This record gives sequence, structure tokens and C-alpha cells, in this order.
Amino acid sequence: MRFCPEFRVLSEKHRCIFYTTGNADGVKWAKELYDERVAFYGTEFLNKYIVNQEFLLELLLTDQEEVFSRLQKTETAFYDARELFRRQFAARELGTFIALGIAAENRQDELLIYVTAAELAELKLKDSSQYMFWLAPRDKEPAEL
Repeated sequence: MRFCPEFRVLSEKHRCIFYTTGNADGVKWAKELYDERVAFYGTEFLNKYIVNQEFLLELLLTDQEEVFSRLQKTETAFYDARELFRRQFAARELGTFIALGIAAENRQDELLIYVTAAELAELKLKDSSQYMFWLAPRDKEPAEL
């Protein structure tokens, strides 16, 4: 679908020319196409960044930078919180497994438990979604942990 660049720079009261009288080239839009374009951009966006038939690109770019900055700060806070949770979880659960007589260690803030198939079958976890399981050879005997 070809986009008419003039559509971006017209205020709401002037955009109706696209389906009533047509644009400068005489191209007249169907009302459905006009409604589709307004729905695509949203009237809030069009009214904020088009003032007196001028597209306020600098304002848009400034707002975009602000949004990206907030997004980056939010992502950083999320990853920091997730890392803190993971470390606290590993430290807290280590004692639980040791109390159950299961070989476990906290290696680089990662909780590692060493169980046999029989121990794993009997193991009742409060929330198994907090754990990742995979097979691995034991590099130390439980007495060495």
C-alpha cells in the first residue's frame, strides 16, 4: 500500500481532504483507507506531533529517546532484580537440600544439587519451575562438598 506523506503533516481537521476532495495530486482516498491510516497512527499520536499542519519531528525524536532511555533503565532494573532473586534463592535453598541429606553446593551463586534417580523421584519441590534439571557427571563425592 502506498503511503501518502502529506497525511503525516496535516492536522485532524485537514486530514479529511484525503477522502472528500483528494490530495494535491488529485488522488482521493476511500474513507476506509483514511480510517485505516488514522487507526494505524492513532489520533493521539497525530494530534500531538502535528500542529498547525507541521510535523514535529524533533519532538517525536525527543520523546522516542526518552522512551528508549526508560526502557533501558527498566530492563536493567529487571535483570538486577532477577539476578538478586537467583542468588538469594540459591543461598536459601542450599540449606534445605543439605538438611534433607542431598549433596548440594552453591557454586558462583548457582545452586547445584546432586541426586540419584531414586532421590529425584522422591524429592518434593515446593515450586519446580524455579529449577532447571539436566544430567551431569559428579565431579566430587558428596563427602567432599
